[in-house]
Amino acid sequence: MRVFIGIEIPEFIRAKLTRVNEILKRDGLVSGNFVGKNELHLTLKFLGDEIDGADLIKIKGILSNVKWKPFNCKIKDYGFFPDENNIKILWAGVESKELILFTKEIEKLLSKEGFRPDESKKELQVHLTLARISNVRDKIKFKEKLNELKFGKLDFDVNEICLFKSELTRAGPIYKKIDSFDLKI
Repeated sequence: MRVFIGIEIPEFIRAKLTRVNEILKRDGLVSGNFVGKNELHLTLKFLGDEIDGADLIKIKGILSNVKWKPFNCKIKDYGFFPDENNIKILWAGVESKELILFTKEIEKLLSKEGFRPDESKKELQVHLTLARISNVRDKIKFKEKLNELKFGKLDFDVNEICLFKSELTRAGPIYKKIDSFDLKI
């Protein structure tokens, strides 16, 4: 099964970001697959497509023993992958030095148990995917609309991490929480 480690986003933030998606859809400046409210999450580590029961037990053991204090994250500006000239993904950035350190620690713990890091990854760009864009009708108007839709200061505390299952469908991925693990020292 497809499995990843992530963080659930609080309802009030998911509601604001979903509202942004609704406005973008309504205005018709872009087309594509917009991430649904219940699918918004932060991915910390994708573990693979072929995680079996034995792997799952091992991963749960690692995550249940993580020692880390809760921390804060801030949602900041919008961004694009691969870049603003070739928009394929619209995302909201997440700012937290502690989150970067925490993600590296998770990577290290998993690597010790044989779950290899993704060597192709560049610097970690923590983000919430809002939409997978197939077409931008007018880049200038689209960027102007995003400027109008700035969400101000949005921050939240991270008190737990989750293990998710991801099922790919024609309508987009569907995520199901397998388990959660409280952060503790």
